[in-house]
Amino acid sequence: MRVSRSSPAVTTLFAILTACSGGGASSGSVAPLPPASGASVLNAGSRNGNLFVSDFYASTIVVYPAHAPNPAPVGKITDAVSNPYNLAVDRSGTLYVQNNNNTVTEYPKGRTNPSKTLQEPPAGPGGLGTGICVIVGNDGTVYAADHYGSQVYEFAGGSTTPTTTLDVNEAFGLALDRRNALYVGWSASSSSLGRVMKFKSGSTTGHDLGITVQSNGGLAVDAHDNLLVGDQGAQTIDIFKRGATKPFRTIDTAPNYPYQFTLDRANRHLYLVSGTPAEVYVYDYATGTLAWTVTQGLPGSSGYAMGVAVRPEARQ
Repeated sequence: MRVSRSSPAVTTLFAILTACSGGGASSGSVAPLPPASGASVLNAGSRNGNLFVSDFYASTIVVYPAHAPNPAPVGKITDAVSNPYNLAVDRSGTLYVQNNNNTVTEYPKGRTNPSKTLQEPPAGPGGLGTGICVIVGNDGTVYAADHYGSQVYEFAGGSTTPTTTLDVNEAFGLALDRRNALYVGWSASSSSLGRVMKFKSGSTTGHDLGITVQSNGGLAVDAHDNLLVGDQGAQTIDIFKRGATKPFRTIDTAPNYPYQFTLDRANRHLYLVSGTPAEVYVYDYATGTLAWTVTQGLPGSSGYAMGVAVRPEARQ
């Protein structure tokens, strides 16, 4: 896994994911959770939204109330989930799961079984699943980053197969702004440094923003159109104003690696997963301080939390 060269956390992660690439659960599975029988379970305690966390080993999406400090899980999703990577939520509340078997599965609000499965191209080198990150545009277009194949696949108009392919070397994190412009974390072939490419809505030609980080992590865009860039090498999230190449603010996430993260709709909290330990670190976005850690129902140091999403999604 080429992205692992400059990140100790991801280097370790690659070795374990390679062993797990056949799919299914392993000995690091979570403790039993309440049975997820439908909307009544998934919506329990969700007046202010839900937090979704992907448990890679257990092939499970664990569901929590979004704004309660270290909450207990209120349900889980396992149907058609296979070693899940990152997650996304659209405006209607549909959850999208990027699986390690070359699929993205969609779960409408309140449902624990998928309504649709998006099929990505065959697995990349080493037999691992293609996609590593997923995001959904305001127009319903689904984007899946293929780190191994250095591409981003677009699924437009409800298609279950890619309608457009963007060539981006070592594609990693994804983000969208309010204009539906796509941001892609990538690495130059001559260097392991992380960079960010921007594709205007509908364009297949990207523009390098001139931003560099030690090692790619997650991406996000806040309500003010500021771009958040995770740097796993520095263990920081750098925040850039539109068009800037130097951050005006930095959130120190050490000792946690900003592998993937998301904001809630009000931009009050930032939810971050580091891969291992399998926990969620919740930061006060205004101050950058750690507010609480979500641990209940997750396997901690014996497992991997690879993705995180919040419903309702961040307003863009």
